[in-house]
Amino acid sequence: MKKLITISLIFLMMFMLSCAKKKTTAPDTVTKAEVAKEEILPPTTDGGGTRGAEQAKSATAEAPVAETSSPYADIYFDYDKFDIKPEAAGTLKSIANSMITNLKATLSVEGHCDERGTNEYNLALGDKRAKATKDHLVSLGVPSDRISTFSYGEENQVCKENAESCWSKNRRVHFVLTKGGVK
Repeated sequence: MKKLITISLIFLMMFMLSCAKKKTTAPDTVTKAEVAKEEILPPTTDGGGTRGAEQAKSATAEAPVAETSSPYADIYFDYDKFDIKPEAAGTLKSIANSMITNLKATLSVEGHCDERGTNEYNLALGDKRAKATKDHLVSLGVPSDRISTFSYGEENQVCKENAESCWSKNRRVHFVLTKGGVK
């Protein structure tokens, strides 16, 4: 009987440990908790701020994070779309050139949505926007391993009015230098 109890306890402990280590994000996706744990560095000389070089590996609280300024302009998307618009080409080319020139720089590509739709839908759409943007930057020559993606969904709105003029400002990708700087 003691053997049965001991074996049962061992299996229970192994099960609990395996459940505690599971992650729900893709390998190149940064969780909100990881972003929240990052150290904020002082702004660069051009006024853009950067987040800490080392990403925290904790997956505890899912608290919203205040947006960090960026030396790069946000790019915007049409309603319910994740296609890169032609007017974003110049911004993305500039980011790619900067990333190719500065070999130490890493970039977080953050997808955002307006408030319409469910939380799950908006998280998925924000993820598609971030990944489409990453794919575009990679096609311009930026190494994939220097770009992480993250979706805020409808969190961290820049405009909270209930109008199209406001919603269009929230359908965006925001760029944050996570290591290195602008050259």
